Amino acid sequence: MSDIDALYYQRTMAQRQMQEYQQKCSELDEKIERLRTAKESVASYKNTVRSMRGTVAGYMSVESWKGQNYTKYQEAVRDGLTQGFNEYYNQVDNAQDELNLEMARLQNEKSSTLGWLGNVTSTLNNIQTAIRNALN
Repeated sequence: MSDIDALYYQRTMAQRQMQEYQQKCSELDEKIERLRTAKESVASYKNTVRSMRGTVAGYMSVESWKGQNYTKYQEAVRDGLTQGFNEYYNQVDNAQDELNLEMARLQNEKSSTLGWLGNVTSTLNNIQTAIRNALN
């Protein structure tokens, strides 16, 4: 094989590798976008659940709860509703955190195709994910 043939071969292999990276990046972008959509849905749902706190508190002041019924069940209902609500809200929050972590993992995988620039991008991505999870 001549020097020119070797160069053509190297070029073909580099182009093939570049196409593979581009395909992989495209697939990762699609996954990230689906996760982003899911994360937005969970965030919206989380806001709905958060707004239900007032509704849960409203169940404690039902007019028919008087006398023995009120005394007997007030504490049990309040504690049960509050605990159940808080557990449910925390599970929604955990789901949102998991979506953030998976998006970060995929973005880091995509960044790995960029060499040293990808390492910097991954570091920034991890910091941003930590900030997101701390704020939600």
